[in-house]
Amino acid sequence: SNIHRLTLDKWTNYVLSDDDLNFIETIKNQFNHINDYCEKAQVGIVSAANEYFILKNSEIRKNRLNEISDLIKPILSKGSVLPNVLDYTSTDYLKLLEKDEKVSFIQFPDTAEINLGKIAVDYIKKGEEFKSDGKGELNKRYKMTKRLNWYHVPSVWYSVGVFVKRSHLFPKIIVNSANSLATDSFYRLKTKEDFNIKNLAFSFYNSLTFVLAELEGRFY
Repeated sequence: SNIHRLTLDKWTNYVLSDDDLNFIETIKNQFNHINDYCEKAQVGIVSAANEYFILKNSEIRKNRLNEISDLIKPILSKGSVLPNVLDYTSTDYLKLLEKDEKVSFIQFPDTAEINLGKIAVDYIKKGEEFKSDGKGELNKRYKMTKRLNWYHVPSVWYSVGVFVKRSHLFPKIIVNSANSLATDSFYRLKTKEDFNIKNLAFSFYNSLTFVLAELEGRFY
């Protein structure tokens, strides 16, 4: 009986009855979208080489990058690293550091090597010799060649909240009190001036959001 429906994909048309789907659609249309509350809702940082730019604390020390700490920024690399919290804080970040998780991002400035110190240049040289999965040196990868300086990752900005792109039991919006960066495993959220990220995150966890995630989310 649902074969006429055009709004859903593939077999998700048939998960519920026509009456159920019409009921959900009626409720859905009474509410706003995330973009109505957010100044920005964009995908996270695309480094093009997370294995190089995002490191464990032990790797930071091994490469002496801790001596140029102004280049090291906290980052969320993937959803599975996040603790089971609604509000990700600096304490949570420090615990992940202690566990030697990959939560440190190297943010090289968009400037020539001559303006950088020896430690930074040494690590940049490692990147130019780095090979993994047969992709060749980092500076020759496609995305790197589009940059003025291959080691400078663009579109780096902090968000007040993050939406986890790949979820297990249910989708998540997390308040980013740790002021951490986030990779493209997340969407970064910056609320409009009149709205509060904590209210948005709290309001997100409801049965309508979850059923729409099941019906409209992308399945793997």
